[in-house]
Amino acid sequence: MQKRIRELAEGRIECAKPVIEFSVSRMELEVPEREDVSGEFMVISRNHVPVRGIVYSSNPRMECKTVGFEGEEVRIQYVFHSAGLLEGSIQKGEFTVVCSQGEYSLSFLAVMTRIYPVSQTGQIRSLGAFAKLAQAHWQEARKLFYSPAFLGLFGAKEEKERLAYDGMVSGQKTDLGLEEFLLACGLKEPVAVTAEQAEFTFPQITEKRKEEITLSKNTWGHIELNITSDAGFLEIPKRWMASDDFFGSEAKAVFYINPANMHAGKNFGRITIKSVRQEITIPVCAVRSTKGAGTVAGEVRQARIGLLESYTAYRLKRIVTGKWAQETLKRLDELIVRQPGNAWYRLFKAQTFWLNRQKQEAEWILNEFKRKWKDKKSPQWGYYLYICTLMDQDEPYINRLTEEIEQIYRTNREDPVLFWCLLFLREDYAQNRYQRLKAIEARVMEPVNSPVLYVEAYVLYLAEPYLLDRFGEFEEKVLNWAKKHEVLTKEIAEQVKQIFPGKILYRERTLLLLEACYGILGDDGMLTVLCEYLIRSQIYGKRYFSWYALGVEKKLRITGLYEAYLMSMDARGVQDVPQIIQMYFKYNNQLSYRLKAVLYVNIIASKAKRPAVYEQHYKGMEKFAYGQMALGHADDNLDRKSTRLNSSHM
Repeated sequence: MQKRIRELAEGRIECAKPVIEFSVSRMELEVPEREDVSGEFMVISRNHVPVRGIVYSSNPRMECKTVGFEGEEVRIQYVFHSAGLLEGSIQKGEFTVVCSQGEYSLSFLAVMTRIYPVSQTGQIRSLGAFAKLAQAHWQEARKLFYSPAFLGLFGAKEEKERLAYDGMVSGQKTDLGLEEFLLACGLKEPVAVTAEQAEFTFPQITEKRKEEITLSKNTWGHIELNITSDAGFLEIPKRWMASDDFFGSEAKAVFYINPANMHAGKNFGRITIKSVRQEITIPVCAVRSTKGAGTVAGEVRQARIGLLESYTAYRLKRIVTGKWAQETLKRLDELIVRQPGNAWYRLFKAQTFWLNRQKQEAEWILNEFKRKWKDKKSPQWGYYLYICTLMDQDEPYINRLTEEIEQIYRTNREDPVLFWCLLFLREDYAQNRYQRLKAIEARVMEPVNSPVLYVEAYVLYLAEPYLLDRFGEFEEKVLNWAKKHEVLTKEIAEQVKQIFPGKILYRERTLLLLEACYGILGDDGMLTVLCEYLIRSQIYGKRYFSWYALGVEKKLRITGLYEAYLMSMDARGVQDVPQIIQMYFKYNNQLSYRLKAVLYVNIIASKAKRPAVYEQHYKGMEKFAYGQMALGHADDNLDRKSTRLNSSHM
């Protein structure tokens, strides 16, 4: 230290210069299209003398994230921007490091590449090669299709294909999306299905019978089929089929003929097989034998109706749990005697026992079912798992069983019991009544659904009437169900009054619903809704006169009410027309001649009661009578009017 002080005192100042080197001698980058590549290199002082300086790039695509630096070993970070560059493009440049000891350069080279999707057989470098992969290994192709690497297949001239791809991947990741993409690009033919059987005829049906439709497809690819029937005796256990259900080019669509839902003689129905691009309709004619089967079928039907009625009363809190359980268990025992092979009835018993706190009885049934039932992908097994979730409240356990039930439901979407179970298990339904209601609506609007869903929908409305926020086809179905079962409440009727639309087609069932709501509320607001609905729909006649008469009595201010009153009166009768209507048409009489005749006949008839009104209308009535006779118009009211008018002034 003393030596250094003497050197400084003598003016001897030595300044060491750093010796700089880079961690690389040259940078070469491979940059995928549409991606930015980050990296770094080191500026190192070999003699450990700190260095201070700045760094910049000669190429605007190379951005220096580290501009200024200081130290013995410094990291210089950079980002290369590839926007707009295509495969094969080359970008060159230099990093320049400037410090007090001079300038240093480090050259770089960036080559644009493309990331191609990779399958088990190697890189896929074209859409044609991808189509071949899809034909041989559909699931692997589907996985690649929805991966980011798939964008590497599109060249500069494949803009149409790229737009088609963007449209397909913007929604859910489905097999149908891949199929539609291949079709849009012209890489395959559409999958078409043919049915081997054009029609079915069954001469004698005495018991439930299983039948099959043989389906064939013309080419490889994905197809989804929706199978429905328009007759109750034709039961479709599996309403959705897809490519996975085909063994090679063939598949079997199963349906059952159930004599319990048939009437005596010939029963006609149709089975419809529908895909995105085609629809096949197969007529079915089945004749039910009446030898002994009808009695059992009728008893089974009545027992099932009783089960539904009891459940409805229980869900609507019209009976207590104990009474419901007692009635339900009795009917289930009757059904088990008549149909001993039906596993559903025993499972229903298990749930009923559990809800009635008869846990031991429920466990006996479930243990026996678990031991004997082999099909772990059937709807019955899914329902068994649901009952298990009631018996064990451990959340991870419930979540695991819920996932398993959902997997079973995906292949048995037609089963209403599984759908009902998921209404109470799925978190989005359990925590959000609106979402649960929307799910029920979607199911109810399908061609085949369960009456139980109407119960669940109406229970939601009772809990939160504001969920009834519109009057559509679904809402009307549920409300008419409630009217039929006489469970409409004041709160629901009030909500109907608030949401009833201004424009809606006339239907008798809609009028009956409004009449039921008025019967509950009995207020002028509901009466206004009812009368306006009839007037807008131009519905007049004796059937509706009482509503118009009540509207006039309540002095409702509704456009067209007085005209509707006259048009709905009994034209052949004479009755006391309210004075307000008589006075109204003195100043605003645009009625047809027939309605004027009806009005004037009733004014003449009430002359003794309202002489002033009669005198006010007399000249108009006299002029009208002579005018109509001159025109040759004649009917009972005109004849009576002329006769009474003449006799009243004799």
